[in-house]
Amino acid sequence: MFGCILTISLSFLLQSCGQGMAKRESPPLRNDSDTVVVRGVSTLSLIGNITRFEKEIRAFEHADSTQGYRKGAVLFLGSSSIRLWKTAGESFRPAHVINRGFGGATIAEVNYYYPRIVPKYLPRMIVFYCGENDLAHDAASVDSVFADYRRFFDAVNRDLPETRLVFLSVKDSPSRMQWSSKFADLNTRVQALESGYPNFSFVDVRTPLLNKNGQPDSALFRKDMLHLNAEGYTRWEKALKPSVKAILP
Repeated sequence: MFGCILTISLSFLLQSCGQGMAKRESPPLRNDSDTVVVRGVSTLSLIGNITRFEKEIRAFEHADSTQGYRKGAVLFLGSSSIRLWKTAGESFRPAHVINRGFGGATIAEVNYYYPRIVPKYLPRMIVFYCGENDLAHDAASVDSVFADYRRFFDAVNRDLPETRLVFLSVKDSPSRMQWSSKFADLNTRVQALESGYPNFSFVDVRTPLLNKNGQPDSALFRKDMLHLNAEGYTRWEKALKPSVKAILP
């Protein structure tokens, strides 16, 4: 009799613990400064406040809860270059596009908000642009930023093994040419991942923005000489369309 009561009690306890764990929200992805030692200054130490875009993330969550969302879409994710890409939904039809670009995000911040803005959509494809803001500091470390990207990359491969991940190369822009070598270094490291992962592809969106002298064409940028104008996005869309078309039924 005692053994029966003990068995029932243990069963109830395990069930209760399991329910509590199921309700617990997944933690943010750990960034480079949490787990490994890398050369240079980490993104987290440069931006200071990892929650500075919380308001924008809550706006995404509110839209999801009130308007709903379609699973199996193409998720555009990253910084302001994604946020300002207003023509993506129309340009990539019949694919359904969800845009989750926010602020002037860094990869560290995408990792922090990853549990809230990526897995639930079960996207067929993720189009990712980030890393430029991370490296636009003299003290910023390519090692650190690439480590952050690997955490994002590994999380997508773990949580969404059927999802196609597309990394848009970090672009040069007239206002940030002093960091061009860092951008090129990060692009080279990320592109090298293609050989071992069939669901990953690197799309060069830097070259289509260059003029005949190999410099960023100012005619493709807004007045700030940082963000793309309509013609700049048209160049990006042309470069990306073959990848999106490949995953359409």
